Amino acid sequence: MFNHKLFLKNLLSELTLNGQSVPYSYGLYNGQNNNYIVGIVYNNRGSQYIDDQESVTRYSIQLDIYTKVDNTSLVEDITNRMLNAGCTRLYNTESVFDDGTLISNLFFNYERSQ
Repeated sequence: MFNHKLFLKNLLSELTLNGQSVPYSYGLYNGQNNNYIVGIVYNNRGSQYIDDQESVTRYSIQLDIYTKVDNTSLVEDITNRMLNAGCTRLYNTESVFDDGTLISNLFFNYERSQ
């Protein structure tokens, strides 16, 4: 059985931005950092069947990146890690800037089959 929480934790640990550690959290971030990543698996469904039994499951993954500084290098690092781990990038949004928190949010959607 695919442990998606452990998969994301291992994949997204030890990320840095401008020499500073960027924490990752599953589902919700309660820390104090200005730069952080939140990930979830929001859907899983059968994608291949053998004799009416599911043989491959497809998992939909969303990653939200929150930053107060230019996140280009972090985005490239995450994209490379996800693709090298066998994920397929479906799409990503443009950064959305929140005037109240002064934080930009960018999210990606990936799929991974197991």
